[in-house]
Amino acid sequence: MCFAQGARLASIPTASQMNFIYNNAPSHSTIWVGINNVDGTWMDVRGNTRGPQGEIPYTNWDTGEPNNAFGACAIITPVTGKWAVHACTGNQLYVCAKG
Repeated sequence: MCFAQGARLASIPTASQMNFIYNNAPSHSTIWVGINNVDGTWMDVRGNTRGPQGEIPYTNWDTGEPNNAFGACAIITPVTGKWAVHACTGNQLYVCAKG
């Protein structure tokens, strides 16, 4: 859907953007985050990776995450606002970003 609008899934690069998205989403909503696991490496939609240098500018993983147990995509959980690993399927809310 984001690509159809000339945008991409938001990667949420700062804590203030994360708080804005979480605080403005409908309550009890799960929201896709623009980060997924590609061949064992967590990568955001801009091509930044999660590694020893912390190349992804911001993460908000819940305790024990990313555990890779349930899939290869990241979601914002509705109760805590933290990120969790989720199967890359399903109808969740999403936020698109341009630029």
